[in-house]
Amino acid sequence: MGNTVSELTVARTSGALDTFTSELGSDILYEKSLGSSRFLKAVKCGTRNGPLVVKIYIKHDPGLSLRTYSSRLKAERDALKDLPNVYSYRAFMETDKAGYIVRQWLEGNLYDRISTRPFLSPIEKKWIAFQLINGMRGARKHNVCPMVS
Repeated sequence: MGNTVSELTVARTSGALDTFTSELGSDILYEKSLGSSRFLKAVKCGTRNGPLVVKIYIKHDPGLSLRTYSSRLKAERDALKDLPNVYSYRAFMETDKAGYIVRQWLEGNLYDRISTRPFLSPIEKKWIAFQLINGMRGARKHNVCPMVS
């Protein structure tokens, strides 16, 4: 009672997200929602080239422009594109209803790999830490800070 999401709510949310992803073009098809965040809605979409993750920022004010954020995100993506330890997104798009960040779908994540069997050996853990530190160093070297300024 109250602890579960009703099927009607799930249907409304997925239908709404399906409508938003249809703005990206007919070759991008909504598959499923990837969580229940209030700020950015994450959805998995399918294309003929493989699955994608689309982060959706729903505009509550139609007059809102995301142009400054778009240019900043594109500049950061271009600065990080040559770094082997950083994986950025493919595209940023804006429509009247929403802003979209699109990237390739990755089946696994680092947290799942670290916390499941077979557990990593100490040298594998050090290698992952080295890769993360190199990625952060490269981002800092290119003046891309992960913290909000």
